[in-house]
Amino acid sequence: MANETMADFNSSIRTIRVPSWALALMGVFGALLGFGILMLGAGLLLVIVPVIVIGGLIARWRLNKLMRQAYEQSRKDGEPQVIEGEFTVLNERKGRRRFFDHS
Repeated sequence: MANETMADFNSSIRTIRVPSWALALMGVFGALLGFGILMLGAGLLLVIVPVIVIGGLIARWRLNKLMRQAYEQSRKDGEPQVIEGEFTVLNERKGRRRFFDHS
């Protein structure tokens, strides 16, 4: 029974011979496609990386400027600015509640 199954399976396989010029053409096409994808990625990196770096430098400069202004403003007033408030404890549980503990 097993031999009949293998015989049926083997008889349905058809082998073809691919010409060498077709293999060479597929190899060249594959290499060119890979090279094109590599160049596209490198080109995008050449554009994206400087934009991110320049954006980060601008953000850092603006943040430093804002922090300096806030520091100078707090020093100008003479005394530190303190916000006072009251609070009430709503739930006094003993111990800590675990993240997935729904009890």
